Amino acid sequence: MTFSKKLIEVALPLQAINNACKSDKDRKTGHIRNIHKWFAPMPLPALRAIIFSSIIDDPGEDSSREHLLKVISDLVSSGPEHPADRVLAEARDLIKKQLDGQPLWVLDPFCGGGSTLVEAQRLGLRSEGSDLNPIPLMISKALTVLPARNRSRAAGSMQLATFESDIRKYAEKVREVVKGSIAHMFPVAPNGDPIIYWWWAHTVRSPNPAFGRFRTPLVTSWWLSRRSGEVQYLQPSPNKETGRIDFEVVKGRTPPSPNKDRCIFSNDPITYEYVREQARQGHLGRMLLAYASDGKHGRKQWPADTKNEVSANVRSPSNLPDLEIPSDGLGISVQNYGFHKWKDLFTPRQQQTLLAFAQAIQRVPEWVESDGESLQYGCDIASFLGLCLGKLAQASSEVVRLNVRNGPNAKAEPAFARGDLQLNWDFAETNPFAKSVGDWNQIVTTALRAYKLIDPSGPAAEVHQSDARVAGKAHKGEYLIITDPPYFAAIGYADLSEYFYYWIRIALKDIQPAFFSTIAVPKLNELIASPKRHGSRANAAAYFVEGFTETFKNLAGINRSGLPLVVVYAQRQEEQSSGSTVSTGWEAMLEAIIRANLAITGTWPISGTGEARMRAHRANALGSYIVIVCRPRDKASQRVTRREFVDALKSELPESLRLLQRGNIAPVDLAQAAIGPGMAVYTRYEKVLDAGGKPLTVREALALINQTLDEVLAEQEGDFDGDTRWALAWFEEFGFEAGEYGRAETLSKAKNTSVNEMADPRTSPILEARAGKVRLFRPDELEADWTPESDGRLTVWDMVHQLVRVLENDGETAAAAIVAKLGAKAETARELCYLLYTMCERKKRAAEALSYNGLVQSWPEIMRLAQQQTSSTGGTVQTFEFTEQE
Repeated sequence: MTFSKKLIEVALPLQAINNACKSDKDRKTGHIRNIHKWFAPMPLPALRAIIFSSIIDDPGEDSSREHLLKVISDLVSSGPEHPADRVLAEARDLIKKQLDGQPLWVLDPFCGGGSTLVEAQRLGLRSEGSDLNPIPLMISKALTVLPARNRSRAAGSMQLATFESDIRKYAEKVREVVKGSIAHMFPVAPNGDPIIYWWWAHTVRSPNPAFGRFRTPLVTSWWLSRRSGEVQYLQPSPNKETGRIDFEVVKGRTPPSPNKDRCIFSNDPITYEYVREQARQGHLGRMLLAYASDGKHGRKQWPADTKNEVSANVRSPSNLPDLEIPSDGLGISVQNYGFHKWKDLFTPRQQQTLLAFAQAIQRVPEWVESDGESLQYGCDIASFLGLCLGKLAQASSEVVRLNVRNGPNAKAEPAFARGDLQLNWDFAETNPFAKSVGDWNQIVTTALRAYKLIDPSGPAAEVHQSDARVAGKAHKGEYLIITDPPYFAAIGYADLSEYFYYWIRIALKDIQPAFFSTIAVPKLNELIASPKRHGSRANAAAYFVEGFTETFKNLAGINRSGLPLVVVYAQRQEEQSSGSTVSTGWEAMLEAIIRANLAITGTWPISGTGEARMRAHRANALGSYIVIVCRPRDKASQRVTRREFVDALKSELPESLRLLQRGNIAPVDLAQAAIGPGMAVYTRYEKVLDAGGKPLTVREALALINQTLDEVLAEQEGDFDGDTRWALAWFEEFGFEAGEYGRAETLSKAKNTSVNEMADPRTSPILEARAGKVRLFRPDELEADWTPESDGRLTVWDMVHQLVRVLENDGETAAAAIVAKLGAKAETARELCYLLYTMCERKKRAAEALSYNGLVQSWPEIMRLAQQQTSSTGGTVQTFEFTEQE
């Protein structure tokens, strides 16, 4: 089988793409993500680069290729922002010339948050998105259909000024109507300022029989504010005679201990099991603790009072749908605490509020029509506001956390900071009329900022509700398929999205009947591996493989001949098997690709993590998406033996590893990224046969890839000096703990070095040797005034651990000063980090692993700063502009 290789199969400017993806992830507002919550969205710059490079042929000449790589670098350099007109015009022109009049549709059968369609539209391409779930369909439609359909209203321009203005106009009318009906439920503070949130705690009966009639609050922290000059906390005063708890706002830095696991009256322990039992018996309640106001008098904290308790004491609406939370919902644990229906997650006041907004949005089309516009235009405006209702629900439930850690002021944090749904012991109830988190006008304004990052001048997308197994029938043979499918069992997309669907459907079921015809989100054919839904992990995995095999066969059959099929995947390897790590998620996805008779022709690690991710900075969380480029397997492919497969791995994986490291893949992602080139070898063959003639399974192939990766990393040890090779061997066995001197001395002879020389204080010692024991110094124990010039015995081990020390203590600028002095030697230090990280992960040394991973993740910025520092002196720091696959 012959075909012209596309650029994505040969080279990409990885560093430029990853820098742009970091910018995308770090951006909080003014992003398409602001239009509505969706889970694990792919960064816009990555998709921009993937679409372009999947269409354009690799020219085969270095100079021509470098120009195309420069085009991609320029395309993504603005991050999520719209590229410069000149750059976009050149990219569109190159695509037009490549297609030569042939029709092309970019298809994403798992359209999610709409990113693929947005970037296809930006590049002037027709696009089609499908999904089973109405929420991503509405998001995609709001981003790529409504703006393109309504752009002409701005006096023939490609801007959306009129459409956006009308959305604001009718959003304000919705607010006025709702406020007129429920304003009495939202009192102001004693000083007349609006209340921005009420702080509640869930309560249980005291576990001590002497106080069993009293309710004790479950509170994770008593902090109210950590703002300089306004440090405050809430002081509870329980009355053991009456059971009443009075609260006082206190200035100071020593709040009482949290009450999440102790009774406030008796100090008896409160266990999770006790809380769950109380919930099952219907005894889980709620108690107002405090509230905050903000207005002309500034931010102020207030203790609970009778007026605010009474204002919240309203009836639940009688006409809300009685929809059950899925008992087998992946990532949902609120059922353990008595929350079995979706409406249960919302206080009666929140229920009244959300229902009032939904009913007002229902009326928007008639309002618009009565103002002389078309009914369709009114439905488009209402559809956008329906998504805003989903965002309002995200900030208006009992799973909204009061966050006092990540800023000077306590702040309500909307639900789904992570891809799951868990109960908070205490929660913040927001005010939709108070110009803070959860305010209706702010939600609409923020959602509209998504339109700053789209380009409505491209063709309107087509968005359909469809199963991926049968998607793409309308333009068969004219598709470029690029998709970011579900991540095995990582996220329960349908189950979690029902939180939004519940409310949005009330507003839009008559406005968007095609998407909201069912009472609940369709789940039967959802392609995730939910063990509860399918009875066991094995059944869930089998369902996933079978479903994606069918999906990939369908997609391969409708893809345009000569174009690759691109799949983006992110799944951490987690299971241990025969001493090697394998992944059920990766195994399942790859099994489906292979069963669909596809071969992998290229893989790329794309950064998926910014500075402000949900998990703590520098956490060992998977930070990369793996882009898998596929084509139909050559019918002339051969069968090979296991030995031939292993030989091919050992021949090709070292170069692939070098390219990955040169692209600055994070150590935490290296094993995931190595799967791609390893499976590219595996999938080129019809079958790989073991000694008994049986086909090698995907799981066995993954284990061999991991084993070969370990061997390749170990072989890099030969590039290091003797001291470093000794330190590696010692570190693998003892870490930073002490071992016997005799063992150290024997090992030093094998590595052609000396324990005494490595401990010599006249150089820069990396260890101490005394009392018959030897111990490597931790980074924070190394010489604080160290410089490369002063080190009389400079080793790679020195460089890595001094860089770790400086980075963690003084930041990237200080680390860059060292790298500028090291010059090209610094790259060897980075290589050592990969090997050290692998050792730490295997030995479960999480703290050390974090340090090595953090140094590599910071490397691009360190190099940039080092280059700046050397430019004034005429020096150079080694950098890499793009990566090739061979």
